[in-house]
Amino acid sequence: MQQTNRVRMFSEVVALDAWHSPVKKTRDSIEVYVDLAFKDGRMGGEDIDFPFTFRVALKRAKLVLKAPEPLSIIRKTIARDIPLVEAERTQIKMVRDEIISSKEGELALNAHNFAARLSASKSKNSASSKADVLKVVQTIPLIMVAGEPQGSNAHTWSFQPTYSSFLSGSPWDPIANPRFSGRYDYKNYMKNEPVINASITCALEDLIVSDIEMKNKNLSNSIKNLTGYEKRMAAARQHIKQLLHRINLEPGRMDNRFASLLIASAIAVEEMD
Repeated sequence: MQQTNRVRMFSEVVALDAWHSPVKKTRDSIEVYVDLAFKDGRMGGEDIDFPFTFRVALKRAKLVLKAPEPLSIIRKTIARDIPLVEAERTQIKMVRDEIISSKEGELALNAHNFAARLSASKSKNSASSKADVLKVVQTIPLIMVAGEPQGSNAHTWSFQPTYSSFLSGSPWDPIANPRFSGRYDYKNYMKNEPVINASITCALEDLIVSDIEMKNKNLSNSIKNLTGYEKRMAAARQHIKQLLHRINLEPGRMDNRFASLLIASAIAVEEMD
């Protein structure tokens, strides 16, 4: 039931899918793909355990992708997700008040003869300088991604929004950017077929609960007339966070706001040619 509740609630916040390329005798590795998208979701409408309807979004989150033995991650294939930078170089001739000039050691020129000196810059007695100006153009992604190795059989990617208050959209193109390749020995693989697992987690404090409305509209209107309405709504947000926390975490971890909260999980299935 807990697994069903989690899928039902957090499917409104994150969509997760994972698969890998076919395992073949003629190959020694597979590519692992993850399709992932975030959004803010409306919750509580059909759940009798919640007296409110509300929106939930994620401030930060983390993807953990595990490829157990007999697979081994090929490190050089791990997706780094570094935004591409485009550069434009503009060459500018700069006019200086001083130029290197003449065998006699003449260093300075006045305004009257400067143009003549500059036009003769190809001669042995004069030179002009030029500088390169580099203009960097970078497309800022909706989501910043940072990778972190987790031993030889797992890798983690952390997500945070760049200019929004919550995660929204997809952090990468799932087809163009597989997460990594895993090497295998075919006989060992077929004897001990590994389960490649992808999971999305966040800390309790990274749940953004907003737009809270009580299902009982009459009660909602009466509460608004009471003193300390904002404090009551803040308490309601914290209560909702705790309810979400209980569904997804083992008992005994409720006092840790940094504890890992499971948002979604998926097993990578083999995608046939």
